[in-house]
Amino acid sequence: MVVANGFFPFPLPRRHIIKAIEKYGFEARVIRFDLKNKRNVVTYSATIACEVRMARRRSGRRVDLISTSMGAVAGLHAIMFNGIADHVRRFVAAGAPYDGSPVAAFFKHIGMLVGCEAPGQMTRGSPLLKRLKATPLPQGPEYFSFGGLYDGTCPIPTHELEGAKNIRHPFSHKDIMFRSWFHGIITELYLRE
Repeated sequence: MVVANGFFPFPLPRRHIIKAIEKYGFEARVIRFDLKNKRNVVTYSATIACEVRMARRRSGRRVDLISTSMGAVAGLHAIMFNGIADHVRRFVAAGAPYDGSPVAAFFKHIGMLVGCEAPGQMTRGSPLLKRLKATPLPQGPEYFSFGGLYDGTCPIPTHELEGAKNIRHPFSHKDIMFRSWFHGIITELYLRE
């Protein structure tokens, strides 16, 4: 299993996510923090694709990809445009700003000043989000998208993805980053055989 976290300008804790997933018998690999990935969704997409291919090579099986917030946009981009659809068994997105994030819109101009394109890419109506929306989901993976009832960063229904099973759940954006119970619920309910 590969986990792609969202935008944050410094490394977030990862061990709680790994422990929550490994409790259900999965091997979990959380993509390491690298500032270049946080600056641009397309760059992060290429990193995710590389991680998924390596996980597939190691396991010999299709990979489950859990992705949150910006990681969900980058993960979907990787499936659509980096040729990993055949490598992914299930794609689970949480707090994904597929229709844009009001928080990203707020930070768009600040991001541009410091050479960070990601907030602009996750703003409603951005060329990147329009391209994702206009492209049909590739065959192969099973798609899930979770929206948080208490998520102010990516409020419902910005998480909805045509062709995915769209699920509303009581969580906030903070929960997907810092709470192990969230990753445990996803693993138990949606990723077990």
